[in-house]
Amino acid sequence: MNREAAVIEMKAVFKVLSDDIEEIREYGKSNKSEFAERTLLRTHFAFIEGMTHQLKLVALCAASECPSIFTLKELTILKEEQYSLNKKGGIETKDNYQKLMPMILFTINCYTKAHGGNYTPKTGEHGWESMKNYLTIRNNLMHPKSISDLTLDYNKLKTSIEAAGWFKKTIQDMFDNCSVSNAENGK
Repeated sequence: MNREAAVIEMKAVFKVLSDDIEEIREYGKSNKSEFAERTLLRTHFAFIEGMTHQLKLVALCAASECPSIFTLKELTILKEEQYSLNKKGGIETKDNYQKLMPMILFTINCYTKAHGGNYTPKTGEHGWESMKNYLTIRNNLMHPKSISDLTLDYNKLKTSIEAAGWFKKTIQDMFDNCSVSNAENGK
């Protein structure tokens, strides 16, 4: 896949996931329930994970078009791979999945780098702390061990809204930064 195709794919994924968020929001307005709230939180986190993956794919496609963009270490992390030797001396590739929160930051940095931008996500803000807490809320919703994992209170909902806002603003700021950089460089 080339970068243009990856961008088209990213936009399509963005649209589907954004539409899902809006549909569950509308459903929740007329069907106020914990089910609607849990579904909204799960859906929004799918957006975060999906968009992070799409940004990573676009960065990888950019690297295939311009191999000097990233270091070997950066490429290996972007691909979430590790290498070792098998018993016959051949190279084996294994998955090396990274923790989501650092991967979000790394992916944003790589996407920005691939597009000539200069943007660093703001992790000193309350929204970043909310993102970390939202991950715990999401994990509890997806892998519940008790009823409290499935129960959403005001604080959990507020944290989730703040986290979603941070992610959305961060992605928009990143895109804006890349657009300005591209315009300045005549791309």
